[in-house]
Amino acid sequence: SRAASLAAEDAERVASRAAVTTLAGCMLWSLSAARRGVTSLSDFVATLCHKEPDLSGRPAVGFWRQLPLVMHRAFLTQYARQAEAAAWQYSLLTFAGAAVGCITPPTPTLPHGEGPFANAGTALILLVGVGAQHVFGDEISSSAAVFKREVEAGMNRLAYVLAKDTIELVAVVLKPLVFLLGWSMFNMPRGSLWSYMAAAIAGSYAGSGFAFAASVLFEPHTAQLVAAVAILIMGLLANKNSSFLLPLNLVAHLLRAMLFAELGAYNGSMLVRRCVSLGAFGDLTLAGGLLVEIGWLLGIGAFFRLAAFAALVLKTLRPRRRAAAARAAAHTRRGSSL
Repeated sequence: SRAASLAAEDAERVASRAAVTTLAGCMLWSLSAARRGVTSLSDFVATLCHKEPDLSGRPAVGFWRQLPLVMHRAFLTQYARQAEAAAWQYSLLTFAGAAVGCITPPTPTLPHGEGPFANAGTALILLVGVGAQHVFGDEISSSAAVFKREVEAGMNRLAYVLAKDTIELVAVVLKPLVFLLGWSMFNMPRGSLWSYMAAAIAGSYAGSGFAFAASVLFEPHTAQLVAAVAILIMGLLANKNSSFLLPLNLVAHLLRAMLFAELGAYNGSMLVRRCVSLGAFGDLTLAGGLLVEIGWLLGIGAFFRLAAFAALVLKTLRPRRRAAAARAAAHTRRGSSL
């Protein structure tokens, strides 16, 4: 009966998280759609599938031929031309990992030893989120302005976004590796490096997706501030199990994943006390707990990427009535000048 009640509680928790995630997605779609005059789901789909007129005056190639070309240009833009900035980012990641490792106690403070992991998760996601702001747009132009300029030049929307996201996956893998190297040099990790790497890469993927959404919805400098403040708040709420936005808390899921990653290093009373620490969050200490949390982080990252793509398209497309009114006004001004 105890196992059945725990399974029922776990199923209810998963259902509540899915409901909150769906509600957040609907709220984001409603806010973006309301700003662009989209009132129904059919209008939203039609807006996404609407083809922007090519104003370049030359024929454009298809999606599959554009994708490698855009990936090559995205690599030059995001890495080759910003090599010094990338070097500074990775140096800062190494220093942050070493600093978090230095303040981590050498022995586990059980049963509530999640503080160091919360600090490490907050630092990693914060640095990844702020560093991923340059993927869409730049320091001067907003992401919507750059995206609209590329689309009007004949660029395929999906090829543009997918190419930039694919190139950024290199940083999604390398940044957690550099951070964990600095962290493990000044710490005594009790789990396997591969488990920590899997959890950190999933957290980096979720953090970069959140950064994409912030860079699309806000101006460049405001987006950095919003991303930093939101991630810091997530870090403060990581130890709380009563937060309404717990399913979208990146730091909380990364904290649980790292706790599950070191679970196999304990035995006896230490294992029981670590289970008590995990029980404080309402989690079941199942063998697949790490995979569950990694799945949540990957799902959150994909959700924010889809939301960023939808918001990017909606911000760059004008409703048909506004476009018709603008064309009519331009025609009237042209006729009056003649």
